[in-house]
Amino acid sequence: MKKRTGKIVAAVAAVIAAVIGVTMYRARH
Repeated sequence: MKKRTGKIVAAVAAVIAAVIGVTMYRARH
């Protein structure tokens, strides 16, 4: 169960990182 939660947290963190990356890219342009 704990391993599954870790995978979900990692997936959410990856999505957040992607959103931040797009936001930073748009802010520059």
